[in-house]
Amino acid sequence: MPEVDDHYKVSEAFARFGWKNIVNLSRHYYSNMVRDFYANVEDKHRYSGNQIISWVCGTRLVIEQETITKYIKVKNDGINVKLTKEF
Repeated sequence: MPEVDDHYKVSEAFARFGWKNIVNLSRHYYSNMVRDFYANVEDKHRYSGNQIISWVCGTRLVIEQETITKYIKVKNDGINVKLTKEF
């Protein structure tokens, strides 16, 4: 949303971190698959930030941090942020 970016300068901030490609990801996705993926993440309470294991349509998926950074071509520097409900 251009008006949000104009106000908060999200693209500019992400560019400084070397993450600008995240802002330019395709807008086409399967919302039900995304919902299933997040709903079925294994060991949410022990999530390390380095690997996500989940199930979608009966298929086990393992996604590693390194794979994501290579796929969307962003930097993989800095500290991990533990995202929890309290965050």
